[in-house]
Amino acid sequence: MGDLERAEPPVLPDAAVERERDAGLAAHDVAPITFLQGTLCLSSHYKMASTCSELPAYGWAHHAYSIPAGPYFQWSDANEVTIGSLSRLTGALDLAARAHAIKAGMDIYLTEFGWQTRPNADHLAVSTANQAVFDAVSEHIAYDNPRVAAFSQYLLRDDPVGGPSGASVNGGVVGFQTGLEFVNGAPKPLYYGFRLPLTVEQHSAGRFSLWGLVRPATGVTHLQVLVLDRGSREYANLARSVRTDAQGYWTLSATAPGAVSFEVRWRSPSGTLYTGAPITPYFR
Repeated sequence: MGDLERAEPPVLPDAAVERERDAGLAAHDVAPITFLQGTLCLSSHYKMASTCSELPAYGWAHHAYSIPAGPYFQWSDANEVTIGSLSRLTGALDLAARAHAIKAGMDIYLTEFGWQTRPNADHLAVSTANQAVFDAVSEHIAYDNPRVAAFSQYLLRDDPVGGPSGASVNGGVVGFQTGLEFVNGAPKPLYYGFRLPLTVEQHSAGRFSLWGLVRPATGVTHLQVLVLDRGSREYANLARSVRTDAQGYWTLSATAPGAVSFEVRWRSPSGTLYTGAPITPYFR
């Protein structure tokens, strides 16, 4: 109980407390970097006000939502931070640390994240197939950033479709359709993909780099990778036994001419066979 009882400095909130660009709310927009500067008493040039001192905290929470342009999308406004531009946030935190506003090397906690799908019919929606692809790529981006201490999924089940974008600013309701399930409980591809996230990057014709995670793994385990070739109706074996590390992560370099989709299968220690979502190669 010692860790639970010991007082800890807080994780600082990001601008999502004041803004929800991800929900299309424009009335109270405060860009994440602008919010960081204001919270920490910093000017736009990272000079701290003389009336302020270093704030005791161990992390910065952020909602790194993006738009259907994809996980690597970056707003032209350098004060905005999507999943594809996390380096803007780490850079701002480093500058804040140099100004003695926070400790050096502060971690980022992605405390809320997801991809909107239809029936959210506005400009934020992607297909359910792309949701599975984009979410895995986003998690891979987070994994590759050593400052990211946590990645999360919002929601489990979709909200009911709410009002138009911006409605909640005036007291209305805007539902999120970022869930692993539709509002009626039916699973989306991401329901299966979140358990076994997979990214596939194509380097040249027929050459691919795969990255993935067996999320339920409690130690080293093995999985199977399958591939669907152009014109085929069934997946075929690509790698029968791929070994993960102790945390369940794995990588694979593969040659698969004609491949159009990939899939992961994993058998749990209890004998249950799980199959991930069909994943198409993603091009930046």
